[in-house]
Amino acid sequence: MTFLPVLVSLLVSGGEPDHSVYPPPSLRPPAWDAQQETAPTRTEEVVVVGKRIVPSPEWTQDRVFPGTRFWRLDYGKIEFETWWRGKIRGGDDNDEHLYQIEAEIGIWPGVQLDIYENIEQVEGDSPRQEGAQIEVRLSPFDYGEVFANPVLYLEWHPRHFEADKLETRLLFGGDLAPGWVGATNLKYEWETGGADGVEYGWTGGASYEVVEGALRLGAEAKVTLERETGTPVVASFGAGPNLLWKPLGPQFKVMFTGFLGIDDDAPDFEPILIFGLQF
Repeated sequence: MTFLPVLVSLLVSGGEPDHSVYPPPSLRPPAWDAQQETAPTRTEEVVVVGKRIVPSPEWTQDRVFPGTRFWRLDYGKIEFETWWRGKIRGGDDNDEHLYQIEAEIGIWPGVQLDIYENIEQVEGDSPRQEGAQIEVRLSPFDYGEVFANPVLYLEWHPRHFEADKLETRLLFGGDLAPGWVGATNLKYEWETGGADGVEYGWTGGASYEVVEGALRLGAEAKVTLERETGTPVVASFGAGPNLLWKPLGPQFKVMFTGFLGIDDDAPDFEPILIFGLQF
């Protein structure tokens, strides 16, 4: 019985307990290890609701190609971005500008949510609120687990002055060779009313890491087929240089692609410039 060592200790010591046996080892709490409560870092595997999460390569968490979507943010990552998209036609007053503010969130393992607020301006007119965009990217796989890293992309684009749009894409991509990465999209977009416009598209890009962790250079290309009710299909083509620059470390990013119109139906120049901050 556990009280016998205590009783012997009291008799021998004259009433003062011998702490070598009091409390007995069997009743002492285990030593607390601070390491037991250390939160896992983003470079470690973690488990969320039974799902093992393996961190994706760092470059997949960047928007390497402004015009071509690829992969998704890992669970728990957040990025804020500001966009400028231009359609420069040269020689007329129909140049268009779209300014966007975006939040991207890895809200769940395999799920990314993007929310945009859009301001548009046609040359000579005042800026006005165009609408918003809500996007979801879905991929239950770890990066590299499935060939070409497929992702399902869904978007709802409510607009104030025209019919809303819906869009879906299939995203593919991955490592091409040492230092080289690539991505490609298949796109289908349609209006929910109005002229019932439909758009089919393909985009793709390749990028090379010039300075490790700081600078990538590459190129993007796209093909678009557009049709409205009662009108023929209009095809347009564009291609141009691409850049991803991290001048202040991994969190702050500058992203750019400048599409040059290859045919008469495409704008002469279609730049996309993005500033991003990731947490």
